[in-house]
Amino acid sequence: MINAPYNFVPLNEDVFYPDKWSEENHKISQDIPFSDHASGSVKFKIKSFSPLFIRNHEVDESDNMYFYERNNKKISTEFCYHLEKGIKTYYIPSTSIKGMTRSVLEIMSFSRILTQDKKFSYRDIKNNNYKNRLMNRQKDIQCGWLYSENNNWKIIELGGAKQFKIEHDELSKVLQDNAVLDFKGKRFTPEQKYNKYNNKFENLITTSGNVAVFTGTVNLEEDKEYMFPLPEKSANALVVDKMAKQTFIDAYYIGQPEVSKVWKSMWENEFNQGGFVPVFYLKDNAGIEHFGLSLLYKLPYENSVYQGIGKHDKNNEMLDMAESIFGFSRNNNDDNEKNAVSLKGRVSFSHSRATGNPKPMGKVTKILSSPKAGYYPTYLEQTNKYKLETMDTEKFKVSGWKRYPVHQSSNQTIVKDGNTTTSFNPLPADIEFEGVMRFHNLRKFELGALLSALSMHGNNEDYFHSIGMAKPYGYGKIKIEINMDNTLYVDAVKEFESKMENWCKEENLGSWLQSEQIVELFSMMKEANDTRLDYIGFKEYGNKKNNNVARERYSKMSKSSVVLDSFCDGSIEKKIEKAAAEKKRKRKKEKELEERVHSTPERNSNEFKDIIKKYVMKTVSPKYYQYGDLKKVLEYKEEDIISTDIYNAYMELADSKSFKVIESLLIKREKNQATDLELAELYEKLTNFTK
Repeated sequence: MINAPYNFVPLNEDVFYPDKWSEENHKISQDIPFSDHASGSVKFKIKSFSPLFIRNHEVDESDNMYFYERNNKKISTEFCYHLEKGIKTYYIPSTSIKGMTRSVLEIMSFSRILTQDKKFSYRDIKNNNYKNRLMNRQKDIQCGWLYSENNNWKIIELGGAKQFKIEHDELSKVLQDNAVLDFKGKRFTPEQKYNKYNNKFENLITTSGNVAVFTGTVNLEEDKEYMFPLPEKSANALVVDKMAKQTFIDAYYIGQPEVSKVWKSMWENEFNQGGFVPVFYLKDNAGIEHFGLSLLYKLPYENSVYQGIGKHDKNNEMLDMAESIFGFSRNNNDDNEKNAVSLKGRVSFSHSRATGNPKPMGKVTKILSSPKAGYYPTYLEQTNKYKLETMDTEKFKVSGWKRYPVHQSSNQTIVKDGNTTTSFNPLPADIEFEGVMRFHNLRKFELGALLSALSMHGNNEDYFHSIGMAKPYGYGKIKIEINMDNTLYVDAVKEFESKMENWCKEENLGSWLQSEQIVELFSMMKEANDTRLDYIGFKEYGNKKNNNVARERYSKMSKSSVVLDSFCDGSIEKKIEKAAAEKKRKRKKEKELEERVHSTPERNSNEFKDIIKKYVMKTVSPKYYQYGDLKKVLEYKEEDIISTDIYNAYMELADSKSFKVIESLLIKREKNQATDLELAELYEKLTNFTK
C-alpha cells in the first residue's frame, strides 16, 4: 500500500451528454430560454471545520510580516481580503468556489476530465525502457545549442555527443584552472560544478574558443565532461516543435517554484536574454524527438496523457454537462485562434464574505511539494500485479480525477522556513462565509446537478468539501448550507438523480449512486484516519516503485462505507422535512425567548438572585447551607466567590436532573459570559422549576 495525501476517482469510460443538445451541441443560448428553464439566485453559507487558507492576490508591503520573498518575488502570506474603511474583510474568491463545485460536478455528472495533451518525463537508469530508448543509443545522441528567436525555439546542430567528450585532466589545461580536477571520481551535481565558476557563461570559455559543459556523474557521464564549440545563430537550425518544447519545460519545471536548480542558477537568465543553452538531443524523421541538459536527460514517455484516457473522451466534439453549465473555450488541438470554439457559462458565484470579524491564526509554514504526475504507481491504473504499467505501455490508463481526502484533524507541526516551504496565515476553524450563486437559463436537471454538487447530494451531515491550500495537511475542510425553497431544491436534484440513474441503466453501468465514481468521490469526502494520508518521503516512494507496489483505491484503503440517501425514493425528502420542522420549532422557541428578553430581570438584580435562591432551596436540603460557596450564593455574596470555584458553589446540585439542564447557563451567568437570550432562557427554566 502507498500512503499519500491524495488519491483518484477513476475515469468513467462512458461520458454523459445531455440529450437536449447532443445532436446540435452549440445551441445553448443566453438569450433564447429553454421551455423548462430556470433562472435566479441561491444564497449559501460556508462553514469551515478546519483552518482554511486562500492566498491574497496582492502583497501588502507595509509590514514584512504579511509577505516573504522567494526567487526575487514577493509572496503574500495573507488570506484574501478587501479593505472597507480600513478594516480587512476576508472572503473566499468566487473562482475558488466555482472551481471546487465544477470539479465535484464533473465527477457526479460523468463528464469529461479536463486534460492537457502533454508528456511527462523520467530518468531511471534501472528501467529497461529508459536503457533501450536513451542509454543504449549513445551513438545517436547529438549535441547542440538551444536558443529562442521570434518566439520559436531552435537548436543549432553540432554533431554526435561522443566527439565532444573531454577528460578532466585535459579540461583543466584548456580552462587553465585546476578546480575542475576536484570533480574526478567524486559525485557532483551539474549545479555544483557550474557554481565553482560562479554560474557565468564567460567563465567556461576556453582559450581555444570552446565552452565547457558540465553534466552529472552517473554511469555514462562519469569522470568526463563536454567541450562544445562556441555558438552562432544559424538559419539552418532545427525548429523545436510544440510538444518537444513543452515537454522540456515540464521536465525541468521551468516557470514553477520547483524549477530545476541547474536551469535556475546557470541557464535561465542566459536564455531569457537571447543567449544559448547547451543541450543533448535525439532526432526522428520529423526533427527533434526530445532533448535535455545532460547526456542522460529526463526522457519523455512515449505516450501523452491524452492517450491514457482511452474511450473516455471519444466524442470530444459534444458537450458534457460540466461544459454546458460552466462554459468552455477550446481550439480542438488547432493553434489557429480563429478556429477556436467557446460557450459562455450560465452560472456564476459571488465572493463569499466572512461574517463577524475573524482573526488569522498566525504564520504557518509547510512543505507543499508532492510526487509529480510522472510517478506512475499512483497516477496510472495498475492491473498487472507483477509489473507496473508506465506511459511507455501501449494501453496505459490514467488514474482519473486527483483529489485530497478529508482529514479528521489538521496537522499543526511547525516546519522550518526554507526554499521548499510555503508560508501563510490561515483563518481558524468555525468561520462562516456568505455568498450567492446566480444561474441563468438552466434546465431543471442542470440546476439539480449544481445543487447536488454543493450539498453533496443531500448528505451534508456526513461529508465535507475541500477548498484552498494545504489540503494534504487537513486544511480547507468545509460544509455548504443552501438557503432556498425546499420544494424547488428537492424537485431539481431529484430530476438530476433520475436522469443519471436512467442513463446508467441504459448504458448497463448499474446504479449511479453505487457506481465506483460516486463511491470513490464520497469516500474521499468522509473524514479519514490522518496517518494514511501522510507523505512517506521520496526515498520510500522510490522503494515502493522498485518493489512493484501500486496505489489502492481509496475506498478499499480506508475501508470507508458509502451509503447515500436518495431523492428518488423519498428518503432525503423526509429528512429535509424533518429538519425543516425542527428548524421551525427551534426558531419559534428562539422568538419566544427573544420576546422574554425584555421581561427578564437584569443579571445582578435581586429578582434574578431570588429565583436562584428559590431554586436552590427547593432542590437542596438545609444541611448543605453550611457549604461555603453555596452559602455565599444564598446570601447574595456571589462576588466573593473566586471565579475558578464558581462551579463548586453548585457541586451539591450535581445529582439533580434539573441542574443538569441549566448547568451551562448558570455557570455562564456566574462568569458574566451569558448573552441576553441565554439569561432569558435561564430565568425561564428557573421559574418553571420553582413553580
